[in-house]
Amino acid sequence: MVHGFAKVGVWGVSGRLCRPETPQDLLSPRPGAGVGIRVYKSADFTNTLWGGTCGDSRQEKCCKMIGMNPPNDPFPASEFDDWAGTYDASVSIDQFPFFGYQDILARIVALAEPIRGMSVLDLGTGTGNLAARFAVLGCDVWCTDFSVPMLAQARQKIPDAHFVQHDLRRHWPEELRRPFDRIVSAYVFHHFELDEKIRILRDLASNLASGGRMIIGDIAFPNLASQERVKTEVGAEWEQEHYWLADESLAALYKAGLPASYTQVSSCAGMFVLTHLLGNKAG
Repeated sequence: MVHGFAKVGVWGVSGRLCRPETPQDLLSPRPGAGVGIRVYKSADFTNTLWGGTCGDSRQEKCCKMIGMNPPNDPFPASEFDDWAGTYDASVSIDQFPFFGYQDILARIVALAEPIRGMSVLDLGTGTGNLAARFAVLGCDVWCTDFSVPMLAQARQKIPDAHFVQHDLRRHWPEELRRPFDRIVSAYVFHHFELDEKIRILRDLASNLASGGRMIIGDIAFPNLASQERVKTEVGAEWEQEHYWLADESLAALYKAGLPASYTQVSSCAGMFVLTHLLGNKAG
């Protein structure tokens, strides 16, 4: 969701939120459907409006059509809103899943080979820790996140950067439909299943300037066996999410036209570098 942009809610005659079958139902409701359109300009529009018993696949489809997350979203923005004030303290503790956190950020910057004026898009910027490293080097930094409090924290560190509130799972906003020399991200993509990771990266490829590259640092393991070893070692600290397994991820990325290289940085973090992308035609 882009901060300040309108949101659409579809309401039935009973006052409950209804489920249109198609995008056309949003614009031209069928006779007798009892569907109307309300537009909300508040950036605080939340998923709770869905409510009721509308928890089926049609509702999820409708959510995606109008840029909302369904109510069973495993990673709602509200969780990250609550974390914004203590996030920097969390990543400073050398324990799972942030072993090697500072090394990941430093290596992303080194591999980006930044120069003054280079445009850099930071996906899921959080409190701006990665973006700030590019800003001090004179880069033109663009930051996205779906959490308003996270973006507020980042803005305090890098007030001259560009900020766009956006959920990576949703349609790409118009103000970001432009070429970027580098697209980077740290500790974001493990929230998405592999198919969703690849879909997002494929969509982003067309926004990469000629000669550009994507650099993704995240919780990752060479293979399932290495993940299981770390899981055993960290014990109660372990929390299962959609962590990268490099062997299967590299194969899937290549098949999708996204050839990548991978480097393990710590026991639970690694980096993917994507260049020579099929969609790398911007510029």
